[in-house]
Amino acid sequence: YGHVLFPEAVHEPALDLAQALLAGVGRGWAERVFFSDDGSTGIEVALKMAFRTAQRRQMHVQQRSAALAPANHAARSVIVVGQADSYHGDTLGAMDSSPRSVFNAGQTPWYTERGVF
Repeated sequence: YGHVLFPEAVHEPALDLAQALLAGVGRGWAERVFFSDDGSTGIEVALKMAFRTAQRRQMHVQQRSAALAPANHAARSVIVVGQADSYHGDTLGAMDSSPRSVFNAGQTPWYTERGVF
């Protein structure tokens, strides 16, 4: 088994597509584009990006509320909203963001249904 990563190598058609996405649907809110070779990885990255954004927003809210009322900034948990009867892939995050089904129940001892479906 081997894994090779060339983070500085650029595939010109992918670069063109990334620039078009950022100039089009991503204008005003997206700064980066992530391409994946499979759905599970795409879901994992989307979850991580969403959690990071939620964490940054929560830190901003906590800083503002701490300035107003120092004792009023309890941590909030993040909830994933998913589609019922869905399948998002075989990675842990992808499985956890789907309701219990034949695709994830019993697949790993770490599976935990998370979210609202």
